[in-house]
Amino acid sequence: RPIFIGVLNGCIYFMMDLLKEIKFDYEIDFVKIKSYVGMEQHDISSDLLDYTFLKDKNIIIVEDIIDSGNTINFLYEKIMTCNPKSCTVITLLKKQKVKNFDKNKIDYFCFEIKNKFVIGYGLDINNLFRNLKDIYIKNG
Repeated sequence: RPIFIGVLNGCIYFMMDLLKEIKFDYEIDFVKIKSYVGMEQHDISSDLLDYTFLKDKNIIIVEDIIDSGNTINFLYEKIMTCNPKSCTVITLLKKQKVKNFDKNKIDYFCFEIKNKFVIGYGLDINNLFRNLKDIYIKNG
């Protein structure tokens, strides 16, 4: 049974829709990682301190968006230090210019988008706009 690890808060809508389509047994876990304040990138903080339970497990990371690559790189590196059996990365959105993460490690993505700030379907600015059922480009 793989462990789906959702990156909160943004992944919640995508992950729940994704898991509705999965037809095999799995476990679910979440990690809260913060790398933005408003529309500005900041230092990464995480609520998961002990990743050792991931040893010899098949891990599937579910992200809402891979932008600069800082967040996914942080989580991926933490997971890999625990020697999982495998680590798969799935994201709803992938920016065209991911700088700080090897694009070849992104196993599945739904849409590649331009370098624009987007909101809705879990994506936010200071926890606002997550509830929008569609994804919108934030102007300004």
